[in-house]
Amino acid sequence: MDNLEVVWGGVTVGSLHRPPMSGELHFSYAPQWISRGCPGASLSLPVSGQLFGTETTKNFFGNYMPENASLLGRLRSKFRIAPGNLFAFFSEFGLESAGALVIVGEGRNASEFGCGYRDVTDRIAAELAAPPEKRIDLVSAVDARISLAGAQDKLPVRYENGRFLVPADDSLAATTHVIKPPHKDLVGLPHNEAFCMELARAIGLPAAMSDIVDIGGTEVFITERYDRPVADGKVVRLHQEDFCQALGIHRDFKYEALGGPGFRDCVGLIERRGLPRTDADYFAKIAVFNVIIANHDAHAKNFSFLYDWRPEIDPGGFKASLAPFYDLVCTGIYPLSYSFAMSVGAVFCLHELDDGCYRQFAGDLNLGCRALADLARETVDAVRSAAPDLAHAYAARFGRDGMFAEILGLIEKNCDVLELSLDPLSRA
Repeated sequence: MDNLEVVWGGVTVGSLHRPPMSGELHFSYAPQWISRGCPGASLSLPVSGQLFGTETTKNFFGNYMPENASLLGRLRSKFRIAPGNLFAFFSEFGLESAGALVIVGEGRNASEFGCGYRDVTDRIAAELAAPPEKRIDLVSAVDARISLAGAQDKLPVRYENGRFLVPADDSLAATTHVIKPPHKDLVGLPHNEAFCMELARAIGLPAAMSDIVDIGGTEVFITERYDRPVADGKVVRLHQEDFCQALGIHRDFKYEALGGPGFRDCVGLIERRGLPRTDADYFAKIAVFNVIIANHDAHAKNFSFLYDWRPEIDPGGFKASLAPFYDLVCTGIYPLSYSFAMSVGAVFCLHELDDGCYRQFAGDLNLGCRALADLARETVDAVRSAAPDLAHAYAARFGRDGMFAEILGLIEKNCDVLELSLDPLSRA
């Protein structure tokens, strides 16, 4: 049996086990983790003495893997990793991912690893300046040993004094930011995301801090990693799990129409985690906000829990919260799917919404009809107030007047549709 150790805050959580000559993968908690009363790595992996089977194990750990087929193909080819062999993948890419879990070879001690970085600023600039037909992905371009979920090209970095660093090989150094370059087909995507993220913050939603930075003449989107706060110059790893991980659902089923979670599942998960009603209300508001901005890609992996627990400092101080929101984009201006990632009252398109849908949506969010109407109107009013000035400011700063005008027009249209259709709900 081959084993990898899963570590959280310098303490061994448990092990990933691979039977010889097998594609199976199992997980078990370490006896000392159980005896100390430590929290589970996931709601889908409750602390116990059991050996978790392949499906459960892969559904949690597989959600750490990138979904970009080209990137995965390059990484697998370089390290001779067969598709589906998560054990081999994490043997190479387990030191830096999302959250606090670090995956290392069995018997290895944290003191054996370095904590250094490599400056890859110039390599990123060269990649971004290359002709489109010669570009690859940023992870491959800088030869980083990093795994971060998602289909879009992105690179986790340590951003410091205007320079971009990645962990050196065999290093436990942690990243602090994520950068996303321009997309070859979706024009203005970095500016679109930066605008939508700032609009969310402007109306009081807890969205991750983000902006646009220039790297060698190319403007890219950059966001702070909320799971990597910096304290006294040291990067702290906080654990997180996205809603697919928490529900034990494979990333291939992140869309509700494909069998994935809907709003009822997500709100039930928030309640199961024991979070306050304010977190459920924030989730309801972001659901309405995504309808307003025409973000049709707000699937279950775009919502997460954040766990502030540092066993090396305070073994008893565990705090769970809804993570700041991320991946907020007006996808409606691109030739992508116009269906919601999660249905609103059993329908997936804005023009199909009616009173019955809103009533079901209120039930899914565990809200009364009037409470949903009030919350939705409050969100609509806040967006109407903030969006025009912010769109004009972004157009003045970055140009792209046509794109921001299109986004603003779509937002205004969606606000009108919601406002009119909410009237019957208010009288319920």
